[in-house]
Amino acid sequence: MKKKITISKEDQNLFRSEVSDSRPLKPQNRVHHTAIRPHKKVTHTHLQDNAEEIYCVSDFIDPSNYCTSNQQLSFKTAGVQNRQFQKLKQGQIMIEEILDLHGLTIEQARSRVDLFIADCMKCHLRCIIIIHGKGGRGKPPMIKTMVNHWLKQINDIIAFTSAQPCDGGTGAVYVLLRK
Repeated sequence: MKKKITISKEDQNLFRSEVSDSRPLKPQNRVHHTAIRPHKKVTHTHLQDNAEEIYCVSDFIDPSNYCTSNQQLSFKTAGVQNRQFQKLKQGQIMIEEILDLHGLTIEQARSRVDLFIADCMKCHLRCIIIIHGKGGRGKPPMIKTMVNHWLKQINDIIAFTSAQPCDGGTGAVYVLLRK
């Protein structure tokens, strides 16, 4: 239960006397704060691990294409405008759904990514985030490498890029889906 705070008449009068000579800022001198995107703190957990494949993607990766923990991922198809891609990179597009792949095997991660993207397309979502992690214990980040590889093969994905530090940095990607 919230405790109601009361301000005495004396304090109210003191405040009014201190700010009495202040004036509002002119419109051109104001800083306008706009909420860029509220996060929907939900993870996609109702997916089945062994569901039928929806997207046909290859798992074969040349070892020279393995990602490093701090490597920035970036991909866009020819139809994506540079301005739209910049907004995606800067995290200025509202994230509508989140998938966290921490602790999964490569097979489980592939199944989850596959179903997650199909679900998002059915719901007509535009921007999602996939948290793949950065690897650990001195091992290369295999889930990150595979996510980078898979997303490039899915036609419903028109762009993706590593997230801003507040959203997971190089351990996550913003994904822009086809309309």
